[in-house]
This record gives sequence, C-alpha cells and structure tokens, in this order.
Amino acid sequence: MAASDKTIAVIGAGITGLTTAFKLRQAGFDVVIFEASGHVGGQIRTKREDGYLLETGPHTLLGRDKLPTLVDELGLRGRMIEANSEANKRYLVRYGKPHAAPMDPISFLKTQLLSPLAKLRLFVEPFIPPGNRSDESLADFVTRRLGPEPLEFAVGPLVAGTFAGDPGKLSVKHAFPKLFNLEREHGSLVRGLLTRVFEGRKDPQGKKKTPRPKLISFDEGSQVLTGELETRLEDHIERESRVYSLEKKSNGRWLVRFRQSDKRRQKTVDAVVSTIPTHALAEVELDGAEPFAPLDDVYYPPVSILAMGFRCEDVEHPLDGFGMLIPAEERRSILGTLFMSTLFPGRAPDGQVLLTSFVGGARDPELALEDKSILVERALADLDDLLGLRGQPQFTEHIVWKKAIPQYEVGYARFHEIMDDLEADNPGLFLVGNFRNGIAVPDLVTAGYEAAERISQFIS
Repeated sequence: MAASDKTIAVIGAGITGLTTAFKLRQAGFDVVIFEASGHVGGQIRTKREDGYLLETGPHTLLGRDKLPTLVDELGLRGRMIEANSEANKRYLVRYGKPHAAPMDPISFLKTQLLSPLAKLRLFVEPFIPPGNRSDESLADFVTRRLGPEPLEFAVGPLVAGTFAGDPGKLSVKHAFPKLFNLEREHGSLVRGLLTRVFEGRKDPQGKKKTPRPKLISFDEGSQVLTGELETRLEDHIERESRVYSLEKKSNGRWLVRFRQSDKRRQKTVDAVVSTIPTHALAEVELDGAEPFAPLDDVYYPPVSILAMGFRCEDVEHPLDGFGMLIPAEERRSILGTLFMSTLFPGRAPDGQVLLTSFVGGARDPELALEDKSILVERALADLDDLLGLRGQPQFTEHIVWKKAIPQYEVGYARFHEIMDDLEADNPGLFLVGNFRNGIAVPDLVTAGYEAAERISQFIS
C-alpha cells in the first residue's frame, strides 16, 4: 500500500507533534492530530497587549539542527529576526550586583564573579582524572572538575534559567550530555573544548564551517512558527480531543479512543506517535492496562513568568545584554530576567522596555504558585535592588505553568528504559517529546523530523 493509504495518529499539537505531522504529510501519509485543549502550539504562545509582545513559553530560539530547515520549508525566513548583536552580554549576579559574564581571557581574569583562588582552580582541571560513575548529578560533576564557585555562580544560575532545575538533582549524563561526553572522550572539559574549537574552525576539506547558530525569533514572536504549522495542518487537527485509550488490533492497526465535546469517539490508524507530557500520557490506557503509569514519576516543577513594562527612564541599568541570571546563594525571589526589548525589536512600545522574570522552578516550587500580587511585589523588590527602578511598571502580565519542564534527574535512565520497552513491545507506537529528546525547541523540531523518518521506515 502507498503512504497515502496509511493514517498516522499524532497525540499532542505542540511543536513536536506539529513537526512530526508536517513531515509525515510531506511523505504522503494521512495524519490526524489529537489535541486535548483548544490551543495549538503547546507551550509556545505569543500575544500582543498594550503594545507589548509577550511570550508565554520559549522566549528565544537557537537556530540550530533542523530548526532552520523547518523555517525554510514553511517559507518563514522573511519573518525570522536575529537577536540584537549588541545585546551579547550575559549578566550574573554576585554580591548583590549584576556582573557581565566573561567572554574572553582578559575579562575572565578581571571578573569579580569568581575569586582568585577559584580562577586558579580552573587551571588544574586538565589534570583531574575522569570520574567512573555511570550517573552523576551536575553539581557533583562540576564541583569535582571545576570546584564549588563555578557551580554556585555560573552553572547553577544557568541551570535555573534553562531547566528551571536543581543542579544537585539533574543528571549530567541525561540533562547535559555534551558536557558529560567531553570528559568521557577527552578526559578533561578544557581539553575537550579546546579540541572542538580547533576542529570546528575548518572541515576536512579545509573550508570554513557553518557559522555558530544565532538566537532568533520572528516578527510576531515564536507562535509564528507553530501558527504556520497549524495553518498547513488545519484539516488534520482534532481540537479538544483527549485520547484516553489505545488498543493494538490483531491486524497490526491501532484503535485510538478519545473524548471530544463530552462524546466518546474512536479512530483506526496504522501507527501512533505520542508527544504529550508524561503526566498526561500516564493517564492513557494501552490494551486495557496502564503501562504508561510509571512515567507519571517524571518531575515537572511549576514556573511563573512575570512580564513587566517600564518607561525607559525608570530603569537605571542600561539593559545592554541578553538578561541576568541569579544564583541561589543570592537568596532572591526571581531566577533571572530577560531584557526582551533589548533582544528583539517590536517587543515594547516606543519609550518603554519589557523585562520578563521567572519565579519558582525546582529552586522554589511553592513560590511559583503564589498569587500574582505577591509575585509582583517580590519581583519588583529584586529588580529594584539589581537594576534600579525609579517607577512602577506600566504593564504587568502573569503566566503560570504548573508543570513546566521535565527534569532529567539522576536515575532518569529508568524512564528511558520504560519508553524503549514500550516501543519494543508495541510495534507502531512511538514516544517523542521533551521528556525524551531534549527540552529546547530545536531539539524537539529535530525529534519530529526523526520520528517521521522512523514511522516511514516502520510502515514500509
């Protein structure tokens, strides 16, 4: 049978599900996308209010892997914008002040982020033997190789800003595999980085390699990407359709049962790819049993996002960078703040700036669920101390994700084993998403491409 005679069910209309469905359609398959909510795009949402452009999910995208390819295939290159090249500073807070992170050897020697002893400690790293633990927390790994200060005042804040996670619990192997592999392949982080820099200058033919990926967005925010996918796939999307049961038939096909508008319906398909979070997948039955239930143990901490607009003259700091990250040792309420109106044009009205702060995560999950008034008060106190505020915000928006980002904690291999076994025991079932393939948008786009290829090979 031709690909056009086969139907693939895609559960979840986030970026992973949309990309997978788009590539399957390109390959000639029929697809049906089941989305439990009325919104298409998952955590990627953008809205404009009072002249501010607000992101409720990913605020910046890194143009790497398959993301640029997808942008081109969707004809969105003309709407893509690169981050302001002059906003290349990354601020880290120490001693109650934001300091620009060192970007070269001279600034590293001058920085106040690390003590003289901590700087000297880094020169010892190439002589430290590799560890022998199969799984190790990021905190243990960094402390062992670099010492405690880089963990506290560099890596820790970075983890809070990406995973909203706890470096003492996150697995370096699963959450930061590139870092893990540097030690495994080169015996040292410093040697590994130097080797990659040298090898990355030219390809084997001596030609210059592709430039480093840049931070990007779109003229009307990240939802331009998912919005175009939604338009292309509109006739294949079943909104407010919650899948509650999967059944493998004796003929190899699948029966998908779902609730839509209080009615129970079903659809027979040739393969199923689930991209929904593990806590949602855990509620789905498979052949009358609950084999997905153990995946409910994956931890997703809550995160609150506070977007606040100020008059330019009401912020003393020049906001000449990407944003600032705050170590746990500084004992602040916010994890960090993005200088959104510095990064991309059109994010705030003329004469205004947009600051987006993050609260909670694994560092302080209870705080993320506090009322908006409490969060705004505490965030303003931090921003006043760190950036210098002369007035109240002209605009405030609060978004909360009660289950934000899956945490690849030490021992996460057991979840990979569960997913591997589920796929092996149920041919035609594919599990793809940020719980397995990385948490960044480029990772998920690439996972969508790879999933479509795997499904095509399975069908053939």
